[in-house]
Amino acid sequence: MNKWAPDLTEGFANRPFIERFVILLGLTEGDLFVHFEPQLHFLPDKLCRLSYLPDVFLPELFYLSKNTKLLDILENFFGPEITASSNTHINLKPAQRFLELGSDISQRYRKGKFSNHYSSLNFKKTRWHTDSKTRNADSRTNRMIVAWTPLTDVCKEGSCLLVVPGSHKDKNRKLEDDYPNALPIECSLGDLVVFDANLIHGSTTNTTDSEYRLTVNFRYVRRGTMTGHYCTPDYVVRSQSAPDQVLDDPHLYYQYVNAAVDFFHKYPTTKIRSGRPEQAKKISKAWQERIRCYDDWLNLKPDRVNLFKKMRQKAKSLLVHS
Repeated sequence: MNKWAPDLTEGFANRPFIERFVILLGLTEGDLFVHFEPQLHFLPDKLCRLSYLPDVFLPELFYLSKNTKLLDILENFFGPEITASSNTHINLKPAQRFLELGSDISQRYRKGKFSNHYSSLNFKKTRWHTDSKTRNADSRTNRMIVAWTPLTDVCKEGSCLLVVPGSHKDKNRKLEDDYPNALPIECSLGDLVVFDANLIHGSTTNTTDSEYRLTVNFRYVRRGTMTGHYCTPDYVVRSQSAPDQVLDDPHLYYQYVNAAVDFFHKYPTTKIRSGRPEQAKKISKAWQERIRCYDDWLNLKPDRVNLFKKMRQKAKSLLVHS
């Protein structure tokens, strides 16, 4: 704010939460979400380290992902061996008047671009999708369960979750423009919705006068199987056979997360995902060799082939421009 809108600093701390958030959202032109969610943005060149914000550290989310009642429910799917994917997701859907405030702030103080492709998923209408499609191709046959929980009450008009019943059974089903049989999932604060990562789902925009709708969701697999997200560290949340593998310290976890984000900023050509099975297997093998324990995230080294390729491309570019 001191950089772009010093006149807004007076009285800022006394504004309601949602006003403060959308003002910052407008000033960062949507990148505030990308900064908070490095786990979601699986393309390294889309990762956004905002130097004027502190490192990502959200211990409450870490503890919520390990909630005992939640893990007890997940045991029905995986037994007592459970790994949480790094792909934690925050959704905040402001009411229209707050979106207008964020857009106005962006117009007045920045370039007028209020949202980018990724952040718009978080605060506008969420299009039809399956969470499994964001994973490395060879991991999509592993069962992944999504745990979705609202931190506010959610009604039909308040950007509630929409699901297409039975769609998780056909993994090759193509997405359509509309699903007349989609079910709205109305929830109260603290409820839990659990569904297969292959389920087609989305959400509407928030058309209520309420200030905002806030939800978080986590993704889980059976320990020992791949989550398919190689950009930030997965972590064991429950294990009967190897309790020493359970990660309990959020400080450690976010230390690994921020080390990973730093690495991908330095080496954005590093491969982490492919939709082609053969290429996906090579990527998985390379990352399994790289990460054998949690602390390996602190000592990541670049993929030399991709690093040299980037250097050659830069050299060619310099020759062309000269």
